[in-house]
Order: sequence, then structure tokens, then C-alpha cells
Amino acid sequence: MRSPFVSLFAMLLISLTLALGTTGCDSGGSDGGDTSIGGSADVTVSGVSSGGDFDGNALFATGEDLDQSDPAFAIVLFEISSSDTTVVSIGRGSNQLPSTGEYDIGNGTSQQTDGFTALYLYSDGGDPFIAFSQTGTLTLTSASDAKMTGSFSFDGVQFFSDQTMSASGSFDADRATQQQIQNLDDIFDEID
Repeated sequence: MRSPFVSLFAMLLISLTLALGTTGCDSGGSDGGDTSIGGSADVTVSGVSSGGDFDGNALFATGEDLDQSDPAFAIVLFEISSSDTTVVSIGRGSNQLPSTGEYDIGNGTSQQTDGFTALYLYSDGGDPFIAFSQTGTLTLTSASDAKMTGSFSFDGVQFFSDQTMSASGSFDADRATQQQIQNLDDIFDEID
């Protein structure tokens, strides 16, 4: 059976790929081109000294969508500006899309494919603030191959610290398109 760390890593990779792959776009939703950066998100965050609440964008993808070898699914909520990046990601170690319903969010130690984990990341160019969930709930009110709508809440702990935080909100997430994924591949090719 797959290690929970591998599932967390796969979810983190999807999250960062989707969010940072859109860095050419601002939270206004467009980079001046025809490529949309997804649906909408309304997020409230407490217990952090920087970052915090945001109204941003929402995408979801599987590991298969991004040609990753490890199975993963993630809903990624993000706001990106010229000065900072804020990401909330909720995912699990399975390529299977979830159906409507309520799911537990845990700390990533579950071996179950329904075991969701959440991540909060804030960076302003300095040391990032990263927190992983401990407990919480994800509620999907609609779920299809193209769109996921719902709400979430979770309590988390900062990575390498004992600082606690919490996040909650709602989203109307679009599935990442092949064009968005191609744009991400182009960005990573430029980095190499």
C-alpha cells in the first residue's frame, strides 16, 4: 500500500503546479490572453500572521491530468498577485474523482483513498508559511468531470512548528484544461 507521504507529496505537486503555473495571471482572473484560470473561491483563514482571507480562483485535477506517476486528486484554491501567493489545497492519493457528499479531512496518515488532506501555503518571496491539516470536513454539493462545488473547513499546524491555524470557505472549481496544463509544461521547460 502507498505511503501517506507519497500521497501528500503528489497532492502538493499538483497544488503547486496548478497555482504557480498561473503566476502570469493576477487574481483578477486573466493574464490578458484567452486562457481562463478556473472557477472561484472564497476563503477565510485565521491564526496566521501574514496571508489570510482571499477571494481567488479554483481548479481541480488528478495526477493523470498532469501525467504524474503517483495517483492524486486535488482541489486548489489560490490567489496570486505580483507580491504574494496564497494557496489552499484539498486532496487525496487517488485519481478517482469524488462524488457529492461529506468527507473527513485528516492529517495524511490514513491509507484510505477517501482520506483527504488539506494544505495552506502563503509566500511573499521570503520563507513560506506552510500548514497541513489535522482535522476538518470537505462537503461537495456538486461533482462532475468538469466542475466541483462545495465548502470546507480544517484546522492545521505549521510545518516544522506547532503554530496552529484554521481555514474555511467555499469554491466553484473548474477542471484544469489541457491548455492550462500545456501552459504549465511550457513554464517548467523554461525553468529547466
